[in-house]
Amino acid sequence: MNEEEKRNTYREAKILELLSHPGIIHFREIYKNSAGELCIVMDYADGGDLAKMIKERKSTGKRLEEGKILGLFAQMVLAIKHVHDRKILHRDLKCGNVFLTKGDIVKLGDFGIARMLDQTSDFAETVVGTPYYLSPEIVQAQAYCYKTDVWSLGVILYEMCAL
Repeated sequence: MNEEEKRNTYREAKILELLSHPGIIHFREIYKNSAGELCIVMDYADGGDLAKMIKERKSTGKRLEEGKILGLFAQMVLAIKHVHDRKILHRDLKCGNVFLTKGDIVKLGDFGIARMLDQTSDFAETVVGTPYYLSPEIVQAQAYCYKTDVWSLGVILYEMCAL
């Protein structure tokens, strides 16, 4: 890993340490292995991720049931509220970062580009994230806040409904 990748890995670990919620992948530890690589140990989500679930449903033509969509979405909303209450922006919410257990328990993950704000009224300005999930503010290179994560949740909700 180059120095920037190491810094990002440590930053993700530090953010994960601050988050203790049933809807967020639980951080265990960070260490260097024998090859000098940084490793983050987190809980395992044995159900894959939401992107995989949607892809499988799309291939079979079987839509997600409304109750399942609402249940998964409610868990995501509660998890992101926990993140925002700690003055953290996820900034890369997408179906591939919504991990699932076999019992359909949501575990948000991949906080690699998350950003901590000093106050709830602060704004971020860096253009980061996955293009299809970016809020209009980010696309237009404007300052943005927690609402950008809410926009991304809306895109995820649409994907669950429309496959």
